[in-house]
Amino acid sequence: MELCVAFLNDVHAVQVVKFKRPGALHKARWMSKLLYSIKISLFEEQITQLPTGTITTQQQVSKVRDFVNFVTLLYSYWWMTCDSAEDAPWHDLEFFHNLLRYETVHPEVSRSAVRALQNHLWYLTEEMVPLALFSTKTPSAVRR
Repeated sequence: MELCVAFLNDVHAVQVVKFKRPGALHKARWMSKLLYSIKISLFEEQITQLPTGTITTQQQVSKVRDFVNFVTLLYSYWWMTCDSAEDAPWHDLEFFHNLLRYETVHPEVSRSAVRALQNHLWYLTEEMVPLALFSTKTPSAVRR
């Protein structure tokens, strides 16, 4: 959360966050990718002063920035605000709608995220949907 706030605020917010040396990065560690990508974006100015290709290539810088924008604007909120099983179905549907709206900001990222989320819809079965009836986040009109 601190990294997201630092990214969304001005450069001076970086001084508040304690940065640690990165550890191992594995493809299965999604959160590590998020955290390291945010850190790369936060230190983008310092990275440009290094020899070309030391950490990122010129093409990667804009892609990392797009990814971090998506993470800080959409994904982090979705990931951090669902704390109960009964909220999950409505929460996921709300996230899906936000991904579709994000197409106006960045169509390529939106389409990629929608495809990724669709790969995980297998768990939304008929047995799971009634949980939304117990969620206070589900609007009463929808529950009816």
